[in-house]
Amino acid sequence: MANGTGRPVPVGAAPDQAARGGEGEHAWLVPTRRARWRYRVLSALFGAVPAVAFPVPSAWPVGLVGLVPATLVIVAAVAWREAAIRAWCSGTGFFVATCDSAA
Repeated sequence: MANGTGRPVPVGAAPDQAARGGEGEHAWLVPTRRARWRYRVLSALFGAVPAVAFPVPSAWPVGLVGLVPATLVIVAAVAWREAAIRAWCSGTGFFVATCDSAA
């Protein structure tokens, strides 16, 4: 569980021990709601980067390099559901960046 500070909280430790910063058997970082949205927005921004690889800008090396941060943000998710949401945000960022507004 998170203690509101975004720091790892020991699993199986007493609440007062966790408040004092004691160590338990396993420490998992439970992301706060703000952290989850921050990573989702980051994945959308990183998903928009490969859009410059298309013929008009023709910067294909940036497109290849732009896939790496998006993949790292997706892989860093704690749960599969959060990874799926981040991947969807990344794809949505790519889609929005490639939409032609002149149509």
